[in-house]
Formats: sequence, C-alpha cells, structure tokens
Amino acid sequence: MKKIVSMAVMACMLLVGVSAFAKQGDKSLEVTGTFGTEPASGVGSLLGGTVGAGVEVAKNIQVRGDFSYLRANKTDNGVELTYTRLPIDISGRYFIPVTQQLNVFGQGGLELSFDEAKGYNSNTLVSAKANETHFGVVLGAGGEFAINQQVGITANMLYHAIADGYLSVSAGVAFHF
Repeated sequence: MKKIVSMAVMACMLLVGVSAFAKQGDKSLEVTGTFGTEPASGVGSLLGGTVGAGVEVAKNIQVRGDFSYLRANKTDNGVELTYTRLPIDISGRYFIPVTQQLNVFGQGGLELSFDEAKGYNSNTLVSAKANETHFGVVLGAGGEFAINQQVGITANMLYHAIADGYLSVSAGVAFHF
C-alpha cells in the first residue's frame, strides 16, 4: 500500500508540474532501452526500459519525469536471485545546442526507487522476498540528435546516488509535440 501511495503522489507531482508549464514550450516523450551496472548488492547487471516526459519551462531548460523498469537475474549453486528496481525520477535538463540537429544536456534531480529482491534455493526449496523503498539523487548527461522537428534519437548516462547506487546508460527515441 505504501508503494502505491508513494507512486501516486509522485505521478501527481509530475502531472501538476507538466501541466503548469505546458504552454511555455516544447513537450517531449522519450522511450529508451536501459542498461544498469551491477548495484552494490552484487545481483548482476540491470536491463530494462525507461519512459519519460518533459516540458521546456524556459529557453533550454526542461522539467521532466521518468519511470524505469530494471531487472537482474543471477543463479549460483542452485540459488536463483531476481532483483527488480522501479525508479521514478523528477529532474531538470539544461540543453546546450551544438549544431542545428544536435543538443547535449546535463541532468539532475530526485529519485524514488522501489526495489524488490527474491531468492529461491532449488536445493532446499526455500524462498525469500524483500521489498525496500529508497530516496536519492540522480545526476548525468546526454544528447539528442534531431531526425526532424518531431522525432529525435536520444542517449544518456546517469548516476543514481541511492542505496545500492548504480550507473545507467539509455538509448532510444524522443517524440516532440
């Protein structure tokens, strides 16, 4: 229940912020594939995807929200471990135009991550599960190459400074409207 309430509050904050500035600039939706380095807990590399939305609130400044699904699986000596991380980020980006088609950006913000670890030992038939919620900071940089005014190719690298911190690399498509 706590997880659902926290996610609802974060979603409302994002929607209020986005709608308050919607008339001031470019709106975008990004869909990316995401790779994350192994968290400190040693469960293996994370794979998944991210969906994000942003609104330009001033020249070259974007306020955005991102939701990711990341998962790692590891089996060792009959013990299977599955780790799922669901981070929600509220952040800002500052864009620097390099050419007419290429913008680079710095990004920083806050993150709320819902993490779940499940373990199963096939030798003893014992299973365990743990859920945790973490709060932290996300910092990084990236770029976007415009294919046309509505579509771009985007990539970024972010460091997630939370419990079991990790580095993520994402690449995908940005839609502007």
